[in-house]
Amino acid sequence: LQVTQRTLELGASNKKLQTEITRQQHLTKALRSLLKATDLASDDQFFRYCARDLAHAYKAHYAMIGIYADDSQRSIRTLAVWAGDHFAENFTYQLEGTPCEDVLDLSMELIPDRAAARYPDDALLQQMKIESYFGSPLTAPTGEMIGIIAIMDTHPMNIEDWVRPVLGL
Repeated sequence: LQVTQRTLELGASNKKLQTEITRQQHLTKALRSLLKATDLASDDQFFRYCARDLAHAYKAHYAMIGIYADDSQRSIRTLAVWAGDHFAENFTYQLEGTPCEDVLDLSMELIPDRAAARYPDDALLQQMKIESYFGSPLTAPTGEMIGIIAIMDTHPMNIEDWVRPVLGL
């Protein structure tokens, strides 16, 4: 009986260990991808590959990086947009009524489900049928908030605590 119980305990421990190894491998891969992006020749390439790699790291369909469009800080001009399997055209959008506005007012924000329903005035979320959203302020080395980094998906998102900080890098 003790051997059977000990075998079951070891099996459970091995399963937990395998889960942790998988998490560490996933995090390592995400960080390596972001570090490789810093070697790219242009800022445009850097932001584009960061957006793509963040979408992949979080297993999300969309990712974007944007900065304030002007001094009023009421709109964002994207620097890079990843849309599933390609880079999309950059665009400018108004912050009012968007989850991005809340991120820039508060800090990192996760909306695991019903994102479009929670922000009915955000036409882009409605068009893209966004179910989940995870965003973080983009800050300059001085600590000044200059824009946003966000990932979005058409399915609910469950982001575990161990991978959340990657978006804030």
